[in-house]
Amino acid sequence: MSIAVLFFYGFAFLGIVYSSVFSVAAIRNKEWDTCIMLLFLFIQSLIIVQYVFYWSGLYIQYPFFNNISLPILLLLGPLLYMYIDLVCAENRQFRYYYWHFIPSIGVLIFLIPFYLNSFGIQLFEFRTYKYLLKISYIPYFIMVIMMIYVVVNFTILFKKHLVGHIKGWLILLNTLFGLYVLSHIFYYLASRQPWYTFETDQFVSLSSCASIVAIIYFSYGKKHIFNGLTLKESIQRNSTYLSERRAFENTTIAETNSDETQFVKYKNSGLTDNARNEVAQALSDLMQREKLYRESELKLETLAQKLGVERHYVSQVINQNFGVNFFEYINLLRIEEAKNLLLSSDTNILNIIEVAYQVGYNTKNTFNTAFRRIVGVTPSEFRKKQR
Repeated sequence: MSIAVLFFYGFAFLGIVYSSVFSVAAIRNKEWDTCIMLLFLFIQSLIIVQYVFYWSGLYIQYPFFNNISLPILLLLGPLLYMYIDLVCAENRQFRYYYWHFIPSIGVLIFLIPFYLNSFGIQLFEFRTYKYLLKISYIPYFIMVIMMIYVVVNFTILFKKHLVGHIKGWLILLNTLFGLYVLSHIFYYLASRQPWYTFETDQFVSLSSCASIVAIIYFSYGKKHIFNGLTLKESIQRNSTYLSERRAFENTTIAETNSDETQFVKYKNSGLTDNARNEVAQALSDLMQREKLYRESELKLETLAQKLGVERHYVSQVINQNFGVNFFEYINLLRIEEAKNLLLSSDTNILNIIEVAYQVGYNTKNTFNTAFRRIVGVTPSEFRKKQR
């Protein structure tokens, strides 16, 4: 068995084990976006297993595993779309996403006759390419669907106005997925050429692995992006998801605000308690006076410049003094003003979307989602109930 095959075996094994183990904790903590990325990794690991089975000749013993990548490849586009949507808090009702999985189900149904055949027939059809000829156009259909999701995600993201560096971070994730799709397009086109070799096949698979690892790596910088850090800072070694999992349930101040957790996270901070409280008061005064939260793409750097302190100190103050991350802090301020606008007698003529625009949101859907999550009811329900 070659070193390359052993490497891919190891990659697939680690991916399956890692995604399976940490999905339990993610489900328990209701981190649905994290669950999506773990499922993303699990699916890619299964795809690599199929490739390894083919290279090592195990497809002869397990022919039912052949072509398993075809239906599950179609899950990757919808999963990334769901991830982006959940991060942006556009729509958290999972029934909204069901129809995205219809293409994958359709391909699976098409492959059922192959899987229902006996072991001998499956092996015969695979060796003679008899069944592969019947499904030769399916990979191209899959690539088209996947590329459509890349384009749709870019279209949605470029239209969005998101706080801080969140927009650039999501665009990077989708770009990496686009590179992954391009590697598969190259594979399906090049594999039909006479110059395509076994080593080329492994190289394309290696590029796919690298792309997926990059997607997972960048996606786990979410908590730091939401704290207002730049993309570069969010992916530093001590900021990644992998290092944070050692204290899965108590490392994020936005989720647990205990004194012990704060001490661990900021034990090397040069900001004293008195100075931190002064910055917190200055920040509150600044927001009350200038209402910077109304800026749809407000960044942590802007607050730091206004306050005359380092950016990471502002992030620490928001975490420790207000018990939330940068993203949630801005949302809380926006929703508090929105509540006042919805109830104020001289602004009753404003409709919901006008209130949303005034406090810094650019879409009614985003405003409704954030309002319901914080207040417990929609803006319309809140206004009607208070009246």
